Amino acid sequence: MGSDLYNKLTDYFKRHLLKLRTACESLSDLALIQFYYKEWTSYTRGANYVSRLFTYLNRYWVKREKDEGRKGVFPVYILALVQWRDHMFYPLCSKNNKLVKAILQQIENHRNGEEVDTTLLKGVIDSFGK
Repeated sequence: MGSDLYNKLTDYFKRHLLKLRTACESLSDLALIQFYYKEWTSYTRGANYVSRLFTYLNRYWVKREKDEGRKGVFPVYILALVQWRDHMFYPLCSKNNKLVKAILQQIENHRNGEEVDTTLLKGVIDSFGK
């Protein structure tokens, strides 16, 4: 029962992220950064809520699976972050480093004296480490 629920939740995250990635494929530069940041903050907030909903799954099924040595099983919040990394972050960075180039362009603009939303850049860069 727990594995079915966990697998369906994983599939849900993948489908959701595929829609987001498709929506941002045509974006570049500042528009891509803004979209990424908005979706990242929304996604992590939602992942936190979903994780709370699945407290029982985290506490019993995930713990038991980890205790039995199964790799690739995470608490729900971490699962959501792993799915973001695999289905949103890596694809955006592997396509000609689209996201990284957009960030570097904004940093260069800032260095050249242009007005840049540093809070936005910091938020996107902070997402890299999670």
